[in-house]
Amino acid sequence: MIKKLLYTWLSREVLPSAHLTLFDTNQLLKTAKPADIWLIEGRSRLSRIIGVITRSPWTHAALYLGNPQEFLPDLPDEPVLIECLMEKGVVITPVSAYQNEHIRVCRPKGLMPADAKKVLHYTIERLGKSYDTLQIFDLARFLYPWPILPRRWHSSLFNYRAGDMVKLTCSCLLADAFESVGFPILPDAYQDNQGGYQFVLRNPKLFTPRDFDYSPFL
Repeated sequence: MIKKLLYTWLSREVLPSAHLTLFDTNQLLKTAKPADIWLIEGRSRLSRIIGVITRSPWTHAALYLGNPQEFLPDLPDEPVLIECLMEKGVVITPVSAYQNEHIRVCRPKGLMPADAKKVLHYTIERLGKSYDTLQIFDLARFLYPWPILPRRWHSSLFNYRAGDMVKLTCSCLLADAFESVGFPILPDAYQDNQGGYQFVLRNPKLFTPRDFDYSPFL
């Protein structure tokens, strides 16, 4: 009961749409391609929290699936996104649900069609998995690791918790999907002994919607 009330409070919209640049999804669909990443500036309390933590207007990320009947024949014939929502977990949402929202479309550069399908299948296989609400607070503690706080209050992003593998966030879901085919979003770069650089895939749990906007590969 308390968790449901918290979800309702966090999901309530607090930013008027008049403050945003609004987009017509019908226009976006004319050029949209499956495996495009849609970044959305949310208006809920949770979105405001994520925006403050990440210092970015982009507070939610979803994957454009296109016509779902190729993968899920029982669904209606309309364009959809696959996303991870706090109150629902990993779900499929009609694109029309984001009509007149502030949206940025990021397209993976050089992603082969076969790999794009694997990315889509990866996310579809995770339908129904829960949203990891605790990770939002862990991320906040990781980004602001005040040394004066007791150790038990520090970030636990790298600690194993029972149930971790069945809980996701919107960014973690997408980062996992692309990294499953070796496509980097925002890898860590390290200088090697020969003066060159090595790129290492990041921990998917550290991704936020902002990272897709900053990625040089999108």
